[in-house]
Amino acid sequence: MNLNTHPLHHQIFLHSSSHTNLNLTIVNISLTKEENKLTNCHITFCINSELYSRIINESLFNLKPEALTNETLIDFDSTLEIYIEASVHPHLLSQLTESATNINNIANYLTSVNQSQPNHPLFFTENWFILEVKQIQDQKEVGYRTFWNYISPSILVKEDISQSQISTVILKYFQDLTNDNLPKLAEIETAETITEISKLLEELANIQFQNIAEETTAELVGVMAKSLQQWSDENRHGSYKNDQSIFANVIAFFEKDDWQFRKIDDEDSLLLAFEGDNGRWNCYAKVREEQ
Repeated sequence: MNLNTHPLHHQIFLHSSSHTNLNLTIVNISLTKEENKLTNCHITFCINSELYSRIINESLFNLKPEALTNETLIDFDSTLEIYIEASVHPHLLSQLTESATNINNIANYLTSVNQSQPNHPLFFTENWFILEVKQIQDQKEVGYRTFWNYISPSILVKEDISQSQISTVILKYFQDLTNDNLPKLAEIETAETITEISKLLEELANIQFQNIAEETTAELVGVMAKSLQQWSDENRHGSYKNDQSIFANVIAFFEKDDWQFRKIDDEDSLLLAFEGDNGRWNCYAKVREEQ
């Protein structure tokens, strides 16, 4: 059940990692409940371009460079307000549960506690995750969604994480990332991308959600890496066909990459040579189709 509100105008102060305050105007709050249990609390606040630049430069609200999608392609107007939607850390939802009967109660609770307990965990930027950034230009909305819009932090603390659910949303994230950043991604090696994204996800899970069991974190990272591999397979150039044998795809790869090789008779293997500054090596590519 989603509960949405009419426009609000509540002022709150948040602390950043640089120990300075951010003055924010909350213009909207939305709550999500499942079986009468609060599962998400999102706030939307408006800021100027100067504060937005600071958020980007300091990676506030967990807006690390790796969590961005097409931010570099958005030309925000410095004279107009920018609207940011953020989600609270799921560990803090219990602090809001008693006030979650309606939107106004939540809004009043946040502003009241902000005044009486300014150092409450709710008011530190590291406990919020930016989901979306947008601006209205000439009656048209421009902006972008972040990684956290696809993988909600609330998913990462669930005991019964659905692999299919995570795989679906992560695949959607990488598909959108491809559409937004195709020229940039065209030069990225798939294997390197999988390694770096997996490291990022594992780091984020371990730092932000430390109570997750190690096996759950590893499982989550594994599902995400598989989704990235699926995204990569679906976006390969037409040289590699899923309906061909693995050996045929290996040959197609080396031909496309201009490697000189020789087939080994009666084996699904190739012999290649590589020469570097320190010597020359014979290399073999062997395929095991059945396995």
